[in-house]
Amino acid sequence: MLKKYLVYHCINEAEMFREDAQLWQAADQHYQLVAEVEAGGLAEVFRLTNHIDYAWTENAGVRLCSNGPVRSTSVGDVITLGEDAWLVTGSGFVPLYSK
Repeated sequence: MLKKYLVYHCINEAEMFREDAQLWQAADQHYQLVAEVEAGGLAEVFRLTNHIDYAWTENAGVRLCSNGPVRSTSVGDVITLGEDAWLVTGSGFVPLYSK
């Protein structure tokens, strides 16, 4: 079953690879909503928001939510589903917040 996830990219490249869950506490200062993605899970969201053979913005199930240029989803970015949030890390996804 597909669900609608939101993808937030870390704005400051210096903070991006810190894998710092505290940055999400002030999300409006550190993250920008870039996409809404219909997917079956976090790994699929990650795959659909990465440039592989062409721009990820062309992938089916992806709706771009940003006016500017976008990069691939990477370490330090955040994926949400409802009130649940996960930090993208070098080895997968770490829960940030869950109700």
